[in-house]
Amino acid sequence: MPLREFGPMSKLVLNDWGIQSCEDFGQIVFNLVNNGILGKSESDRLEDFTEIYSFEEAFVQPFLPLPEEETPIKPRKKTRKTTSRIKSDPKKSNPKDPSIKTTPPTE
Repeated sequence: MPLREFGPMSKLVLNDWGIQSCEDFGQIVFNLVNNGILGKSESDRLEDFTEIYSFEEAFVQPFLPLPEEETPIKPRKKTRKTTSRIKSDPKKSNPKDPSIKTTPPTE
């Protein structure tokens, strides 16, 4: 869920909340269990949350650039540069928003 919600900022957000490892998630879950908010089975243990994954692997590595040999090369599209400017008539309104009047730049 943090990856979907916070993207590349996931690790930073979780760390800011005091969550720095899977064990911290386990503490949260078992606090909810101890307060009757969540239930647990006889086999559930706090140790089940120990070293499941590193936060670096889960929340940082998915956003790192691929090594150069793995980066797919996309052909560039040719673009045509235009140097002409569209002249605007200050008496005409902006086509995107009629309430905005266009004015030529002042020099």
